[in-house]
Amino acid sequence: MPVRLDFAGKLWATYAIVDSGADQCIFPSYIVGLLSLNVQTARVSTFQGAGSVNQVSVFFDDIGVSVGNVPRFTATVAFSAAMNQCGFGLLGQNGFFDRFKVDFDLPKKFFYVEDPE
Repeated sequence: MPVRLDFAGKLWATYAIVDSGADQCIFPSYIVGLLSLNVQTARVSTFQGAGSVNQVSVFFDDIGVSVGNVPRFTATVAFSAAMNQCGFGLLGQNGFFDRFKVDFDLPKKFFYVEDPE
């Protein structure tokens, strides 16, 4: 689904998969330069994804996120080079599912996101 990320007045339009199995919202690290995020001040960590035996480095920053008709929100987003090859992000538990009501209707091939407030 289309997603817009913004930081310090810079905007980047990209795509993300709504992934209830992802702990974090995570995007490719090449977006860091496009948004002019400061890697020197970012929070750095490592994590391991499903099916992966290797831990990958990630860094986190608080950025603006816009998804469809949902109002823009600020989320702590992870960025990793491990996502560069796929070219899209994941909207996960922390930062997305913990903020919105998400309903899936698989027979109709439909899902919707609702701000619970």
